[in-house]
Amino acid sequence: MKHHKILEFLSQHIYTFIFAWLLLSLTVDTMVIPTVFRTLKNPELGGLIGIKIFPMINTLEVILGGFFFLGLIPRLNIKTQINHRVLLVISLIVVKFAFLFRFYLSPSIRDLTLKLHSMKSAGETQIENAEYLMLKTEHSSFHHLYVNLEKIKVFLLLILCLWLFWESWKKFSLAYKNSRETSKEISKETSVI
Repeated sequence: MKHHKILEFLSQHIYTFIFAWLLLSLTVDTMVIPTVFRTLKNPELGGLIGIKIFPMINTLEVILGGFFFLGLIPRLNIKTQINHRVLLVISLIVVKFAFLFRFYLSPSIRDLTLKLHSMKSAGETQIENAEYLMLKTEHSSFHHLYVNLEKIKVFLLLILCLWLFWESWKKFSLAYKNSRETSKEISKETSVI
């Protein structure tokens, strides 16, 4: 019974979770990151700040994604409605992105950033240093993967938001139509009397 109440609460607040997640992603992508790199002239310092901030942001995304997904499940009728199955798959992909960012990409980028920073501090960044060049290439690959997956995640979050808005609008329109028809029937009955 207690689990049912928790799922009901999450289901009632599904829009809050998905819009908060989308807003968080858009704020970080369009304001925070550009501001850090415009303000700091040293990209390495920006990277060091990023490895402190992104695990916290990723953790918040995992929480919002988990709450969203758990709130979505009671609303779906995947046995009979194909669009609910598609919604479930998109939601799973987006939640998996949050876990991938938090538990794989951010830690990998952090570890590589710290190794590169320590090598640079030790003066081991010469062109002929194969290990440094390999680490720098690997770091760049992880970073590009993160950025590209982030774009896909934001796009999918936007689709989810629009989809849920559309579903709510259809329910609201149907309820409004039914209430108007009921009002007309009541008016007819009272006018006959």
